[in-house]
Amino acid sequence: MKLYSILIPMFLLLSTIFTACSSATNTVDQSKAAPEAIVSEESSTEPASNEDASEESTTEAVSANTESAQADEYFTERDLDASYEADTHITLSDGASTADGAGVQIDGDTILISKEGTYVLSGTLSNGQIIIDTTETAKIQLVLDNASVTCENSAALYIKSADKVFLTLAAGTGNTLSSTGTFTDDKIDAAIYAKEDLTINGDGTLTLTCETGHGIAAKDDLKITAGSLSITAAGKGLDVNDSVRIAAGTLDITSGKDAIQIENTDDASQGWFYMSGGTVNLSAEAGDGIDASGQVTILDGALSILSGGGYENSTQKNNGSTDDETSLKGIKSDVGILIQNGTFRINTADDALHTDGDLTLENGAFMIAAGDDALHAEQALTIQDGEIEILSCHEGLEGYKITIAGGNTTLNADDDGVNAAGSGSPTLTISGGTLYVDASGDGLDSNGSMYITGGVVIVDGPVNEGNAALDYDGQAVITGGQLIAVGPSGMALNLSAAEGQGSILYNVGLVSAGTTITLTDSSGKEILSYTPQKDFSSLVLSDPAIQVGSTYTLTIGQTSVEIEMTEALYGQGGMMGGMGGMQGPKVR
Repeated sequence: MKLYSILIPMFLLLSTIFTACSSATNTVDQSKAAPEAIVSEESSTEPASNEDASEESTTEAVSANTESAQADEYFTERDLDASYEADTHITLSDGASTADGAGVQIDGDTILISKEGTYVLSGTLSNGQIIIDTTETAKIQLVLDNASVTCENSAALYIKSADKVFLTLAAGTGNTLSSTGTFTDDKIDAAIYAKEDLTINGDGTLTLTCETGHGIAAKDDLKITAGSLSITAAGKGLDVNDSVRIAAGTLDITSGKDAIQIENTDDASQGWFYMSGGTVNLSAEAGDGIDASGQVTILDGALSILSGGGYENSTQKNNGSTDDETSLKGIKSDVGILIQNGTFRINTADDALHTDGDLTLENGAFMIAAGDDALHAEQALTIQDGEIEILSCHEGLEGYKITIAGGNTTLNADDDGVNAAGSGSPTLTISGGTLYVDASGDGLDSNGSMYITGGVVIVDGPVNEGNAALDYDGQAVITGGQLIAVGPSGMALNLSAAEGQGSILYNVGLVSAGTTITLTDSSGKEILSYTPQKDFSSLVLSDPAIQVGSTYTLTIGQTSVEIEMTEALYGQGGMMGGMGGMQGPKVR
């Protein structure tokens, strides 16, 4: 099986997908591409199938174990239904607004809605306000039909009291809500300020602007089930307490702080983000794309994020440290992140995906450039499937227990490519899929142990002698799959154990990038062939076709050497560097 037959179509697919995405993200360097490699048919592995997850989700909380939840579990029928029959029409006009039904009081350019019903707004207020203040059991449907409201020093739409408000964007209409100037009431700080549940639906468009505050501030749940929203805010795009739920539609946010923040300091079960479809484009100048105190769950959709000006503005790249005061991450959750599918284009000055809990990618297509870690989980980091291309990062995958069970992952890292870290016994387990690592630090690094039971792993490791293609503190065991790892010889390590197949560590004088490595059996059959992209002086090869008691020919460029496998491990490395069984000639 030729590895490039997997990798190259993946790059073409990703390029096609993300070229069509929003231009909200800065252009990232795509000059680093995975190299071609040829691997044996015996080492071909199929991505592991996704395990069924538990059914512990409710309409008020999203668990990391959500099983393919349908949108209607999180949205009522009325959330999804934008049809309406008007009870009252309100025509907006500076100093001359009118209403043709009950439930509306007009005081100059302030429109007060105080009764349950459906209200259709059209016209323009150059400095006015819409206020909803009714009973706690009343449901209000507010239909924007080519309506434009600008409010100086307060919210254009203030939802003070109701059970729930449905903000419907009439099909084919363009609507605008804007707040200008400095807010005079420090408790009201957004173009739409909602103390109650708010749902936005309909097939029209809504443009929100806020000069000094947020786009939408919602104290309960905010749901978006259709429509096209464009938000520009000096503060946060969405500032929500309980949950943000997106089923469909298009949401474009340009914000000075977090594009979307969901935080509830009083109720740990709240503060979560849920997305089952739609298109979301986020640009946060000095904040995170999505910042949730609760769980982040994305079942599908398209998400594009630019935060902190992108990876080129990374404090890691500029001064070797992160900014503790301002978080510039793509998606951040205090609880956990679950992504089941979708397309993602993320360009961040800090981590792209970050959680204090578990991070699980079940599927999806990702293109990532990160100033710090691409994927970071304080607990478990699991990749079950998907197409993941990390164009640039400080460290690629970092977590306490990292599991790669499937998918195609390529990454280019300024430091460690994959790093299992944390106090205790961190582990790195690779059981399937294809992983390509180009690392300036350690290629695969575990502060505990690493286990390879399947899949294809290729490492273009560092060129400096202070790091290695493989680094581990506990044990490193291979029982299946294929490993090709090249790097310097100073700290080169072989695996600590191999079962059912052999592992070869071979140290050679400095070899130039672009020199092909080939391993053949005694009959001349090719087991693997690979062309490293960097200079190297050490290599580790393991494949199911390498067996104890057999002899193999290792060819590096024009130089060949025979390797007799008298035991499962050939060549032992260490801090002083190993001879790899035989010292090959310098190949240039």
